[in-house]
Amino acid sequence: MRSNFERNIKNYTEHIKDSSKDLSKEGRTISGIKKTSLLEKTTQESHTNIEAENNIYILQKGKLEKLNKFKKFLESTRKEDYFKHAVVNSNIESLGMVSFLKGEFFLSNKNSAQEKIKFSEIITDNEWGMEYDFDNSIDIQDIRSYYLSVLKSDLREKLDKQIIISETSNTYTDTGKQEAYQRIGKRIEEGSEQQGVIAEKMVKNFLKKVFIETDSDFEIIDSDVYQDVEQKIDFIIHRRTLKKNRGVGVTEFDASTDIGIQFTTNFEKVSHKESQIEKSNKRNNSEIDGIVLVALPAHQASYLYKDWSKNKKPGGPEKNWSKEVRITIFRGVMEKILSPEEIDEFCQKNFI
Repeated sequence: MRSNFERNIKNYTEHIKDSSKDLSKEGRTISGIKKTSLLEKTTQESHTNIEAENNIYILQKGKLEKLNKFKKFLESTRKEDYFKHAVVNSNIESLGMVSFLKGEFFLSNKNSAQEKIKFSEIITDNEWGMEYDFDNSIDIQDIRSYYLSVLKSDLREKLDKQIIISETSNTYTDTGKQEAYQRIGKRIEEGSEQQGVIAEKMVKNFLKKVFIETDSDFEIIDSDVYQDVEQKIDFIIHRRTLKKNRGVGVTEFDASTDIGIQFTTNFEKVSHKESQIEKSNKRNNSEIDGIVLVALPAHQASYLYKDWSKNKKPGGPEKNWSKEVRITIFRGVMEKILSPEEIDEFCQKNFI
C-alpha cells in the first residue's frame, strides 16, 4: 500500500505543477477535467473515495506551496540587504530575537531581558510550538538551517494527514489499523498531553540536541504515521559511517545505518511490544536496518511538562532533567546501538 500511496502523491505533484503552466480560462478548465479524471482513477485503484483523494490532493498542493515559498526565502537570503526586507511568516508567536555575541547565542524577550540559548534548542523548540526571530548577527546558514527544520516539521505533519486520510478511507485497511490511524489523527488535530506522548517527545528532542551539540555522526529522523502504525517505529536513529584512510580534512561516508526506535513507558506491555517488533523485523522490507524497543520510566514527564508550560523557556521540559536522568536516558536508548565502552566514553565526555 505504501508504494501505491507514493505513486499517487507523485501523480498529484505532476498535475499540480502542470496546472500552474497555463492559468488562462481554457487552461484552468482543461486542468480541472484532468484533475477529476486523475482523482477518479486513483479512487478506483486505491479503494478510497473522491472526497478523501481530493483532500490528499489539496494537502499536496499546500506542501508544494510551502516548498516554493522556502525556495524564495533561500533566494532572498543571498541578498546583502536580506535583513532589511526579512519577514517572518508564522502562525506561532515568536519568543523573541536571537543574537550572536562573543561565540554564544542570546535571546532577547519583549522586556529586552537577555538569556543564553543553545543553537540545538533553537532548532528543536518548534516541536513544542515555539519559534524565534533573528537579527543580522546570526550566520545566514544557521538561519537557513532553522527555517529548514520548521519546514520539515510542517511537511511531516501534512504527510501524516495524507497517510491517515488514505488509510482510513481505504476499504481494504484492517479495522484495527484504521482505528489506530484515527487516534493519531485526533492527536495531531487536538494536540496531546498524554504522559507517553510527552515522554517520547522529550526523549526524541533530548537526543536531537545531544547529537547536534556533540557534532555526532548520529541524527534523529522523525518517523511518519505509516511507520508508526505499520512498523512500530516512533523515531529513527540514523548513523553515518566514515570512510577510512581518506586523508586529512576529507569527510566521506561509506555507509549509513537506520535503526527504528519503538518507545514505551508501559512496562506491562514490553513483552507484547517485543513480539510486535520481532514480527516487524522479520517482514521488514523497508530501508530501516532494524527496530529495537526502548522501555523507560516516564513518571516525571507530565509533571515536568506542566511545570514548564507555566512559563515556557527555551529547551523544552527535558531541559530540567538532571545529569543522572540524561545519562539513564542516553544509555537506555543507545545500549543496543553502541557498545558499553562507547556509551561510557560518550557519557564521560558529554554529560559532565
